[in-house]
Formats: sequence, structure tokens, C-alpha cells
Amino acid sequence: DIQLLIPDDIDIRLIELTEAATLGTLATVDLADGIAARTGAYIEDKAAQLGLTVRAVVETETVSDTPIPVAVTLYGEENAALTDYIATQLGIAKEKQVWKEEKSR
Repeated sequence: DIQLLIPDDIDIRLIELTEAATLGTLATVDLADGIAARTGAYIEDKAAQLGLTVRAVVETETVSDTPIPVAVTLYGEENAALTDYIATQLGIAKEKQVWKEEKSR
């Protein structure tokens, strides 16, 4: 019989690698959430400067391990100036900006 010599710590190393990969994924998710939240707040601040009341929910996509804002849902009255600003300054294409008017209660 041939016996393979496997170091005793191989299982521990596999667990460490798995945990590191999981933490890396969690860090990317946290970063994506942070970028989405900050971008949304930035859009809402710009809307307020324009005299608008808008709530922005931003979606990100990870490109080369970096979350990038790629889409936004805007709750409020549609505004061409804000739409243009988001497209030119934040790089979120007009086609990826969805406006939804909130109904009065």
C-alpha cells in the first residue's frame, strides 16, 4: 500500500482559506452597500439643491473587485436636470434611472 503523507494542518489551512474568501466577499458586500448608500445620499442632496424631494435607491455592480453605481430608482417627481446630472456626473445612464412617483396618502 502507498500512503500519502498529508500534513496534519491541511484541514486547518483549508478552513483558513475558506474563511478568508468569505471575509473578502463580506468586505466587498459591505463596500458595495456603503457606496450605494453614499451615492444615494449624494443624489438626494443634489435633488434638495434643485428644490426637489427625492429618495434614491442605488444599485452597484462589482467590476474588478470594485463596486460601481450602475442603476438608481428615484422616488419623487421626475426632473430632467437631475436625470442629466446623474448621467453626466455619476455615470449612471439615463436608461438605468427609474423614476417612480410616490402617491400621497
